[in-house]
Amino acid sequence: MFNSNGLFMYVKLYLSIAVFFWSIVSLQAQDTLLAPVEIYDQAYIKYALGTKQQSVDSTWLARNRTLNLGNLLMEQTGVYVKQYGNGMLSSLSFRGTGAGHTAVLWNGININSPTLGESDFSLLPVAATDQVTLQYGSASSLFGSDAIGGSILLNSSTPTFQKGLQTSLQQSIGSFGRWDTQAGLQWSNDRWYSNTNLYRTQLENDFFVRENGNERTINNAATHSYGLLQDIGYRLDNRNELVLNTWYHFSDRGLQNYNATQEDENLRLSLSYHHTTSQGFLRVQTAYVQDRLLYNNTSRTLTKRWISNGTYEISLAPFVTLQTGVKTDVIWTDVDNYAERYRQIRTDLFALSHWRILPRWQASLNLRQTFVSGFDAPFAPSLGTTYHLIDQPTQQLQAKATVSRSYRVPNLNAMYWEPGGNPDIRSETGTNWEGGLRYKKEYKDQLQFDVEATYYQMNVQDWILWQPISSYWSPINLREVNVQGVELQATGQWRLAPTTKLRLSGNYAYTQSTNKISESNGETIHKQLPYVPFHRLSITTGLEIKGFWLTGNTHYTDVRFTTTNNEQYIDGFVLTNLQLGKHFSYDKHAFTLSFDVNNIFDTNYRNVGNQAMPLRNYLLTFRYQFN
Repeated sequence: MFNSNGLFMYVKLYLSIAVFFWSIVSLQAQDTLLAPVEIYDQAYIKYALGTKQQSVDSTWLARNRTLNLGNLLMEQTGVYVKQYGNGMLSSLSFRGTGAGHTAVLWNGININSPTLGESDFSLLPVAATDQVTLQYGSASSLFGSDAIGGSILLNSSTPTFQKGLQTSLQQSIGSFGRWDTQAGLQWSNDRWYSNTNLYRTQLENDFFVRENGNERTINNAATHSYGLLQDIGYRLDNRNELVLNTWYHFSDRGLQNYNATQEDENLRLSLSYHHTTSQGFLRVQTAYVQDRLLYNNTSRTLTKRWISNGTYEISLAPFVTLQTGVKTDVIWTDVDNYAERYRQIRTDLFALSHWRILPRWQASLNLRQTFVSGFDAPFAPSLGTTYHLIDQPTQQLQAKATVSRSYRVPNLNAMYWEPGGNPDIRSETGTNWEGGLRYKKEYKDQLQFDVEATYYQMNVQDWILWQPISSYWSPINLREVNVQGVELQATGQWRLAPTTKLRLSGNYAYTQSTNKISESNGETIHKQLPYVPFHRLSITTGLEIKGFWLTGNTHYTDVRFTTTNNEQYIDGFVLTNLQLGKHFSYDKHAFTLSFDVNNIFDTNYRNVGNQAMPLRNYLLTFRYQFN
């Protein structure tokens, strides 16, 4: 039950929502100009001025659909991924923050577990997405809770009409008893669009490791997973469109080094309506997300979420664009380790604005306020700007800067887990600023390169830390963390001949993430947080000649401390992977054959603690497509 103040707050909130939607209806009633429907998958970019974004190359995604998202990010970015073994739990450390400080969005929906407050990237296959974008730094004003260190944006394919029938079939066979099968069917006419994808992976995972000159085989690490994705688009007319996105995923695996098993089952449904008016663009979305986790066949965690989201974008003037929106998230729990079934309601009100101050100077001002049943959530504004020092058709030099505030609503385990939950836990808050330069150059159609350098600082307060209390652990707001770092990113492409192309990309990150408040004594102050490497580097080169390609990826992870006083650590490691492939086609049929050699130098390494990682291994992939 709500007290009078709480009830009054929610009355005001829903009156604001009613006014918002009434303004939309009024604007639509004035609409007289027909315009084609447009889907703004990356519409947020113009409101994220001054920040760093990175999109994974679509060619790399198409050729590496057997990877999970954790492996992909290790190879293609400077972000550190904690992997607890081959096919085991993978979590992210984005700009020196924790696993729960990264928002993961699928078609605009945050899919982080409400109980754990994070995502397992080993359960997110590349085959389940067509676009992967990284938003670096604090972005709570754009994406809400969790977006303190960064955000991962996953999007389904954009509906394309009048394309007819397209099919695909892919089979991969690899080391450690790996069988990976994928199938796709896409069809569209002038009104309907359908895209169906199926995937299944079987991994016996019986690899061996070397320890102190001896070899042993890893046991209880087999994984089995499968999933279905279904996207349907219907174009009512040239201004109205409906899009349905469905994603079902199931995984069953043994837990390496533990005599335990874990089942994960996820269902994600999203229905959105898009309408173009003479003044702007309306998007209304409703979604249902259900997550089930069964540990060792004895402990069950079940959450259900219903999400409603509405945004309207309008051009107020030739130089001002405004997007206003409201989002409501209702969460139900059925968890064995909770005293009862809980319900939580989260509602966000937000306004995003883009200003073209001068032809070369742009700015964005964004505001978000979240209301959470049970406690107060902070206000999250952001201000960003970009200025083109050079703005020519073949050459651009851009300066950028942003300042923002972020927050993270505590996960449900932190509040309700028995024993140890802390119902008085507070939201984490952060302040962030960053600045940098980006230079792009194009020489005819032969040479293009893009170089970006970013410096950032971040302060996270009320960091939630689990500490031992008697015979169990409990979370408290204790730690204050300072983070600063430098990121360098470069991509280049050189056309050596009409059928010969050389590609190069590199990402480097220097991260200093230190604790400002001692947990027990002074030994932990100003020490690097555990499992945050100072240096991360990834380099990818690719040569394409007449349908053949050879790609090499090398990534380096620096030493990681495993204790808060930095007295114990895990050695750094360098991994190199190679891929050789050939693409050929006949009439409407296309064939692709590729061969991967991973960890080509047979490096013996650990990513986390004593969790073994595989030595040299292989993968053979055949893909057929009909267009």
